[in-house]
Amino acid sequence: MTHSSQLTQVLGTMRSERMGTGAPPKPAVMKFLVFEDNGGDYGWTLVAADGRRLAESARFASYQEATRAAGEARAGAGSAPIEHNRDDTRRAERSARAKAAIERDAP
Repeated sequence: MTHSSQLTQVLGTMRSERMGTGAPPKPAVMKFLVFEDNGGDYGWTLVAADGRRLAESARFASYQEATRAAGEARAGAGSAPIEHNRDDTRRAERSARAKAAIERDAP
């Protein structure tokens, strides 16, 4: 089975799972593209409906591992929190911790 036909089969399975109880399928606005690179490793890329690459995975030794990782990313993405990791946020958090420590340790 070629990689292209494996991908088609995986996407068909994912589509069937998404359809569930007979509700009309929702149009896909993004897709996971599982691929083999020139070095023989595998990975996935999350592609927007307009073709933009939104995310890319690490590399895996097998097509199955890359497909499983794409499924895990897909399953967990909706519940993943967004964490802000900007410098000004970290400075404010450090300042608040420092202030709390000073107040705690004051006689």
